[in-house]
Amino acid sequence: GTVGANDPAYLIFTSGSTGRPKGVIVPHRGFRDHINGSIEFYEMNAEDKALLTITINFDPHITQMFMPLVLGGGLVVAKPEAHTDGEYMMDLIATTGATHFVSTPSLAMLQFAGSRARDCTKLRSVMLCGEPLPQKTVDFLAVQVCYFLNFHIRYSNSYFMSCLVQFFTHTVFDCVDYFLLM
Repeated sequence: GTVGANDPAYLIFTSGSTGRPKGVIVPHRGFRDHINGSIEFYEMNAEDKALLTITINFDPHITQMFMPLVLGGGLVVAKPEAHTDGEYMMDLIATTGATHFVSTPSLAMLQFAGSRARDCTKLRSVMLCGEPLPQKTVDFLAVQVCYFLNFHIRYSNSYFMSCLVQFFTHTVFDCVDYFLLM
């Protein structure tokens, strides 16, 4: 038969941050709307490549994985547990031409600290999520990545709620705006 907009697309378990983990059934409509809204917000197109660093057991992988695939773009898959190896991550972004990357603010400080960060010339969107974004991280990324590499990278801080199938996203800064305001 046919699949309707309200039929289940997938089931995922929440982290349990509010108590016990709960199974959440996400309908096709919610999945579709979330992916389409994310594509629009991050201005993705078929030429883009996203770097998948998140396990499929963690709900933000949905955005990281499906945004480029829906558009016919590319998906680069990092080796397991490599997200804590800054040199590996920057080398992977640089050599594959990844344009979109997701990390936590604390991991981004580690990942972008190495010399290879300046070789990530195709990178244009960094989504920082899962924890608060301190000003020192914003300043570090502005100097380490924006100033030396690409004035067109857009940083955002997001929080994903699988039970609502939506991101709460705030654009923290665009590199050009950061340096114009200094």
